[in-house]
Amino acid sequence: MKLFRMPRNGDTMVPVFYGYIEAERDIDDNKEVVCMGMLEFFRKRITGSDENFNGQGSTEAFGLVSDANTLSPTGITAGSGGVTSTKDVTLDQAPVLSAWEDLAAAHSAEFEISPDGVFDFVSSLGSDKSSTIELTFRTDGGVKSDLEEYEMGEDAKKMVTRVIGTSSAGGGISYTYNDTTAQSEFGDGTNNLILIEKRNFSQAQDIGTLTSITTAYGSQISNPLTELRVQPILMRKVYDPISNTRSLQGLEYDDLEVGDLITAIIETQNETIEETKRIAELVVRVDENGKESLVFTLSKSGVFITAAFLDGEELEDVKERLKVLENA
Repeated sequence: MKLFRMPRNGDTMVPVFYGYIEAERDIDDNKEVVCMGMLEFFRKRITGSDENFNGQGSTEAFGLVSDANTLSPTGITAGSGGVTSTKDVTLDQAPVLSAWEDLAAAHSAEFEISPDGVFDFVSSLGSDKSSTIELTFRTDGGVKSDLEEYEMGEDAKKMVTRVIGTSSAGGGISYTYNDTTAQSEFGDGTNNLILIEKRNFSQAQDIGTLTSITTAYGSQISNPLTELRVQPILMRKVYDPISNTRSLQGLEYDDLEVGDLITAIIETQNETIEETKRIAELVVRVDENGKESLVFTLSKSGVFITAAFLDGEELEDVKERLKVLENA
C-alpha cells in the first residue's frame, strides 16, 4: 500500500509511505490495520547458499533487488548508488535485509526504500542542512519558538568502547576497534573507560572487510544512545501586524528526512550550546482530531544509520527503560 499527503504549502499529493499490510481486524464499524515498510518485507527474501559479494557496493546491493524481483515482483526498483568500493562478504541464505546491513557496514554505506518504492544504496543518507535549519530549545524559562516540546536523556545499557572483531576466514583473522574519544570522554578524568565486546563477523572474508564491519558496529555503540527527541512547530500561517500580511512559518513534513544534518541550539540560564545533530528517526503522528505532529530523534552528527540501529524492538526497549527512569 502507498500513503499520500497534501503539503500545507502545495496543491499536489506526495507519497509519504510505501509498504504492506501485515495485519488487520474489524472493530465495530472501523477497520484497524498494521502496516510495515518495504524494508521489513525483505526479511522474508534470502540470498543464495554461500553467496559471495565481492564487487562494488551499490552494484551488489542492487543485484539483490533484481534477484528478489526475479523470484516474484516486489514493486521495488534500484535508485541512487555511487558506492564503488569493493569488499569481500560471504552470506549463506541470509535475509536480504541482513545482507544489505552487512554490505552497508562493509562499505560504510547507508540505504533506504523511499516512499516511491525506490531502493537507494549510498555513501550517506540525507544532506547537510545545518546552515539553513536551526532548532532552538530553551531550558531558561524562555519561549521555545521552534519547538512544541522536547525530551532529553541518555541510555548506555549497550555501550562499549572497544570491539574485538573476529572471523574464521583465512584461518582466523581479528581486528580491534577503539573509540579513544569516547573512552576519554566517559572516563573519570584520570582513567579511560574501557568497555569490551568480542563479536564474530563470519561474513567478512578478509582483513579489510573485517576492519570496516567492526568499525561500523563500534562507531554505533561507543556512545550512549542519545534520547534527544524534539517536536518542532509545523508550518502554519502567521500574521504580521506591521506589514498586515500572512506568511508560512515553521517546518513542513518533507523539509527534513532521516540522515539530514541540522543545527541544534540549547539555551540555558548560564550558557548557549550549539551543535550539529543528525536525524536518526522521524515520526509523524495524527491524533483523533486530525491534528498532525512531527517528532525527530537527534543523534551525534557522525552516527552511522542502518535499519538495525533503528530496529523497532530496540527503540521500544529504550523507551520502556526511560519510562522506568522517569518514574524513579
